[in-house]
Amino acid sequence: MMTTITAHKPDLNAPRYTPDALNALSRSAFFKYFRKNHPEYKHLSEPELRKIIKIFNETIVEQVIENRHGVELPEFVGRLFIGSCPKKQKPNVDYKKSALSDTIIQHRNFESDNYLAKIFYSTYEIKHSYKNHELFAFKGCRNFTRMVGKTYPENWKKYVLVEPFKKITKLYKQAMSRIEREDRTEEYLKTYDEFDF
Repeated sequence: MMTTITAHKPDLNAPRYTPDALNALSRSAFFKYFRKNHPEYKHLSEPELRKIIKIFNETIVEQVIENRHGVELPEFVGRLFIGSCPKKQKPNVDYKKSALSDTIIQHRNFESDNYLAKIFYSTYEIKHSYKNHELFAFKGCRNFTRMVGKTYPENWKKYVLVEPFKKITKLYKQAMSRIEREDRTEEYLKTYDEFDF
C-alpha cells in the first residue's frame, strides 16, 4: 500500500514572529558618537553618512563574493568568507514548489553538485585579537544572502570547502600558508635570472 505525503502549505495569514533588534546605540546616538570622534566629518548630513555606509557595505559584499578567501574587516573586527558545505542530512524542502505540486519537493542543488553556500564569520585568525572576540556574531542581510544564492551556482568550485565538524581556524591557517607559499614562488619567479651564478 502506497501513501503520498502532502506538502505543508504555509498559512500566509498567521502571525509573524520578528525578533527584537538590540543595538547598543540608537541611530541618532550613533551619528552623535561618530561626529564627536571624527570632527572632520561634522559637515556631512545623516543621509550622506548613511549613503557612505551603504556603499561601503555593498563593496564588502562584492569583495566577499569575488575573493575565494573572503575579506578581513576594518579595525580587526573579523573575517568574512563564503564556504562550500555538503548538503544537510535533514530534509531541505523547497516550499514554493511543494505548495504548487502538493507533494514535498526538496532542493537538490544539481548546479553545485549538492554543495551549499554558507557565509562564515571568524574573529580567531585576525592579526590583533581583542578581548571577548568570541562574543561577536554576524548575520547576513537579505541582499547579501540573496546575492550569494544567485552567484554561488556559477562559481561554486572556487570557494573554500568546509567539512562538517572541522574547525575554521585550522582551515584558515592551511589556506593562508598556501597563499604565502604561492606569493613567495611568484615573487621568486619575477626576480629569477637563469644567467646569474
